[in-house]
Amino acid sequence: MSLVQSALTCFCEEEFTVSYDDVVDLSSAEVRKEVLEGQFLSFTCPACGQTLKIEPRVQLRDGSETWDVYPEMERDHFLAGKLAVDPLAQRVVFGYKEMAEKIHLLEDRLDDRPIEILKYLFLQKQGWPEALVLYYKGCQDDKISFYLEGLKENEIGVTGVPKLYYDKLRDQLSQTEYQELLSGPYISVQKLAKED
Repeated sequence: MSLVQSALTCFCEEEFTVSYDDVVDLSSAEVRKEVLEGQFLSFTCPACGQTLKIEPRVQLRDGSETWDVYPEMERDHFLAGKLAVDPLAQRVVFGYKEMAEKIHLLEDRLDDRPIEILKYLFLQKQGWPEALVLYYKGCQDDKISFYLEGLKENEIGVTGVPKLYYDKLRDQLSQTEYQELLSGPYISVQKLAKED
């Protein structure tokens, strides 16, 4: 792991330095919990006590799995071909919501590829509403659920599909027509949303 120092300026104008590892070991239950609860890379201002969150580039490792995490604001640069990512990275994600989603999928032992196809099929059926974003919520009682953001302001919806659709897509990945969506290292419906 590599220790990085970063200077922060709080809203109260206090300046202070924080340290964090830019290579994160996901085998730690504490780290996974911090990510899933939105506390990852959060720091407290020593002057006013305000919590500040940073979103630097980091690499996540879980055994042989490695993901490069980029700030969400860099996604559009990547999709426009203006940001090069490591072509050898197993996965690239943008922002903490995508990172948390991938960790959740890892914990539930699900493949992100059929999940992204399910998102694509749902969004296509809805006519690709510009503000609508789906995130994996969980798998329970043979049903895969997604959070929906952007249907209504300040509200999150939930939708689901039977897990057998996921199983069918997973079993046919090599023959699927969605190869552009599945071409890595960035596997996300966001790639196609920008094109439609």
